[in-house]
Amino acid sequence: MMKPIHHVLLVVACSISLLLFTACGPSTTTTTTITMQDSLIPYHLGSPSEQFELPNKLREISGIACYKKRYIVGIQDEKGSLFLIKPNTGEITEKIDFSADGDYEDLALVGEVMYAIRADGVLFRITNWKNKNKIDTKVLDTNLGELNDTEGLTYHAETNSLWIACKASAAIGEKEHEERAVYQYQLDSNYFDTKPLFSISRKQLKEYLKTIKGTERYDAIKKEVKKAKKEMVIRPSAIEIHPITEDIYILSAIGNLLLVLDSNYQIKTCIPLSSKQFEQPEGLAFDGQSNLYISSEGRKEKAMIYKFDYIK
Repeated sequence: MMKPIHHVLLVVACSISLLLFTACGPSTTTTTTITMQDSLIPYHLGSPSEQFELPNKLREISGIACYKKRYIVGIQDEKGSLFLIKPNTGEITEKIDFSADGDYEDLALVGEVMYAIRADGVLFRITNWKNKNKIDTKVLDTNLGELNDTEGLTYHAETNSLWIACKASAAIGEKEHEERAVYQYQLDSNYFDTKPLFSISRKQLKEYLKTIKGTERYDAIKKEVKKAKKEMVIRPSAIEIHPITEDIYILSAIGNLLLVLDSNYQIKTCIPLSSKQFEQPEGLAFDGQSNLYISSEGRKEKAMIYKFDYIK
């Protein structure tokens, strides 16, 4: 006698879940698949508190940074320009050119100074960037190059250094794809350390998978690992350090994964992101209240920025 009741309750529950996600999901897509929730991070990645479409100029948005409460600063991988984006609407309030066209990938804000990274490992220090008439750009060379495909950039306050995440080869001047490396540029001395600060190996990820075997998350990540064959499936498109926990968030557009490391560079969790929600996740940023922003390039749909409130 209980089976019909259970069946009805299940149908009702599924229907409510679908309606809730449809209400909070991207307005440009309809999906029944949500990003899996993970209690090890203080965000509900399946339920953004805010989301907004970006204009076509930012269809290939590749990196973001939060500037106070005024705006989100975006960069795209074709133009040497900063785009000032109004929070909550996605409207571009200003476009500021800082260099020639190129494959620019990410941004890091250090006080009032903006840094940008190009895919060939070249750093740009941009001062007075809020004033078009006084903007000044200085090129900072690293030993990284096209083989490394540098797509992630963040600031580490304790060491006053920039961290540069390599999407491709972990080694300088040669191919090494079984791990991914993060290098360090010291701002005090303008010194680039040719030894990786840390790296994440394919072996590390496989060891982590053993700890979540039997879960839905395991199946999703294992599928991406198999696709990558002998290469490390994580290919960083963005990197950020959490302002409170100091965990390291690494976004991988390839495989649609968010990898979170602790401050000792050990894997804390790995979260599969819904490809229907995040078409091509490329940018990460935290604001002053530790809220998380993820930007996603547009392919079939509009480029998007999602905001996830920090859960205390």
